Amino acid sequence: MSLPTATVRNRWHELGLKSGRRIRTLKTLLLSVASFSIATSCSVEQSEEKATVFEAWDVINEPSRFGRNYELRFQELPKSGSLNRMPWSDSYWATQRAGIAFRWMNPVGSPFAYPLHSRQTLASMSQTQLAALSPAEKLDIYAGRFDFPTVKSERGRTYPGAAAWEGLCHGWAPAALEYLEPKPVTLKGPGGIKVPFGSSDVKALLTWHMATRNTRAALGLGARCNTFGILGLNTPPCRDSNAGAFHVVLANQIGLLREGFVADIARMGEVWNQPIYRFQSREIARQGASPGAASGTQSEIIVETAMHYGMEVEPQWNALGQLVERPAVGSVLYRYRLEIDAQGRIRGGVWLQDARPDFIWLQQRGTFIGSDAAIGAIYEASIR
Repeated sequence: MSLPTATVRNRWHELGLKSGRRIRTLKTLLLSVASFSIATSCSVEQSEEKATVFEAWDVINEPSRFGRNYELRFQELPKSGSLNRMPWSDSYWATQRAGIAFRWMNPVGSPFAYPLHSRQTLASMSQTQLAALSPAEKLDIYAGRFDFPTVKSERGRTYPGAAAWEGLCHGWAPAALEYLEPKPVTLKGPGGIKVPFGSSDVKALLTWHMATRNTRAALGLGARCNTFGILGLNTPPCRDSNAGAFHVVLANQIGLLREGFVADIARMGEVWNQPIYRFQSREIARQGASPGAASGTQSEIIVETAMHYGMEVEPQWNALGQLVERPAVGSVLYRYRLEIDAQGRIRGGVWLQDARPDFIWLQQRGTFIGSDAAIGAIYEASIR
């Protein structure tokens, strides 16, 4: 299908960016043709596709959709690369826990039913009591909005019956790439109340802003696969991002530009948006063109690539850089075949295993204007 750039943001939301997944500590992806699961210390299970499809990338997998003039020559692309700054980890603010209206410091009772305090009550509360409020409450108090529009909006957007994996990972992943990791900060807003923000409170506001308020277009490749079982895995959406286009984007974005992007690393129904920050590739073998390869293919290169990504953690008061030597990270190993033309350019490719990214995308930060100016002020104070 054709997805014009002018409408890509809305279409990408339809394709499933508005999803998250359950909190995981150090996890490794287990994928089979029928299902996937999460484990704390395992490796990626891979198997050869029975119904292998060779193809050039189509319009939804064209690398130029990222808005860049990418290098296509395989020999000119780096075999490894890493961002200069690691993406930070945080919660994906689960839908079933009322998103950023969740009182993560004191998770007692339903986040959909706690009473909202009056301005007079808030003025008499201690800093410890104020610290235990939700990120949404703190934003409203700092902004002097004691009718709590953010809390009410979040309670309206979310619901307790949501699946455990649903949340704001489509806000967290790009925010973790776009913004510096915030530190705790206490600020007094127009209402005159000193509001203590933990690192995860500020991260929650950045995540929420990217997911629900940012007007910058989300640019991406591939289509969401909505199946939860083996049926339909070889339909066009479930063949997922083209292997050749994936390699072009990965090597250019991380290796040449030192700019991250987001990948849904789950092939099927759930969406696991992760910020990508590092990769290593190695050439396994070369061969002639296979039947059905992209037009103009002169040779094929079999490649194995390790892709590394940031992961979620439970909310923290302090920045993770102050608490741990290394952030929560994960990795997955991909094997695929690249189709190369006479000029050495990548023209297509095919996955040689079941594990593969469903879709890949990026979104740049927007501006904090109007009612969002409070979020910008909080963030700027948290990184001083």
